Formats: sequence, structure tokens, C-alpha cells
Amino acid sequence: MHQLINKRLKIYFYILILLFLSTFYSPNMQNSFKNFFKIKHIHVSPDELNIKEASNLYDQNIFKIDVDILDKIFENNPIVKYFQIKKVYPNTIKVSFVPSDPIAKMYINNEINYLGDNGKIFQGKIKNYFIPLIEGENDVNKSLEIIRLLKTSSFKLKNIKIIKIYPTKRFDLILHDKTILKFPIKSDLHIFDKAYFFYKNPSIKSSKFDLRIQNKIIIDDK
Repeated sequence: MHQLINKRLKIYFYILILLFLSTFYSPNMQNSFKNFFKIKHIHVSPDELNIKEASNLYDQNIFKIDVDILDKIFENNPIVKYFQIKKVYPNTIKVSFVPSDPIAKMYINNEINYLGDNGKIFQGKIKNYFIPLIEGENDVNKSLEIIRLLKTSSFKLKNIKIIKIYPTKRFDLILHDKTILKFPIKSDLHIFDKAYFFYKNPSIKSSKFDLRIQNKIIIDDK
């Protein structure tokens, strides 16, 4: 009921303004009306993301914000997964940014970078994240494909220490217990489940499982 009353009050407010403008018109009055709805106050959260491009929203018409400015925020801040804008009429907005969750890390030019669940690479201080390290080829699409399979399989991402991607696009999984699992270029959930079955089988004592040959698995004895 409270929301319904607020909506009605807004509708009445806009009708009164339109009636006022249609009765009395002057160029100065029109400019005053436009300035009345220009964004003058911006509240951004969380502060630690430090999204500087949000300041470009100042003096925008609160009813029609420039889409190019919003696109720039995504382009210049790959850590952003999405954001929400709440309009507080007549001239205030609240912008809430939601950061991407890191799903893997990799070294680029000897600096640690993170691959987010939005499919973008970003830098930042990430603490207490048990995520695998991408080694070899820093192939974003292949990395996302492998992690997607890991998440739908019986493996737990936190147990994977390294994902090593080769130039041919085949890959190895190196677990924290030093077990090595070798996968073919074309891998699917069936192959992942088969690898997990042999890895967890108590009767098999091995530190290396090779699944690169179709319909075969080569096991090295410990």
C-alpha cells in the first residue's frame, strides 16, 4: 500500500509540472526545469572498488542517462560483474557495484591476475580464495570451459592447485595432493566423472591418471 501511494504521488507530481509548463512557458523556465532533474548527488558503493567513471554521471538527465557512460564503466573496470542504479528524484542516484568472483588466477607479465566469473581478467587484492592457478596458455575461453566442467563434476574447485593448459588446448589438472590428471583436448563431463571415479577408487594407488587416449586410462603406480 505504501509503495502504491508513493507511485500515485509521483504521478500527481509529474502531472502538475506538465500542467505548469503548458500554462506558463519561457526559455528560462524550460532550462530551470531541465536543471532541476540533472544529477547532482551520486552515492557509490562499495567504496573499495574505487570506480572513478561513476563521476561522469554528474549533470546527466536523471530520466535518460547516457548509455555510453555505463558502457565505459564495464570497459574500464573488468572486476565489475554488474551494477544497479537507484534513482532518488529529483537529482540523486545511488550506484551499487557487484564485483566479479575470482574463479582462477594467472600470471601476466610476472604479475598475479584473476579470472572472474564474468569471464574477464582483473587485478586486485584477493584474500582467502582457494582457486586454481592457470599455467601454460592463459586462454580465457579454455579456462572457463574447464572450470565449468569442474563445477558440474564431482571435483571440488578448491582441491585443484593448477590447471595447466598446453598450446594444443589439452590440459592437466594438478591437485593439492600432487595427483596429476591428464585430459584430452575435447573433454566433457563424462571424462571428468571417469577421472574422479578412478582417482577416488581406494583400490587404485596412483599419483598420475592419463585419459588422453579415447576409451582408455593409463595409470602410473606410485
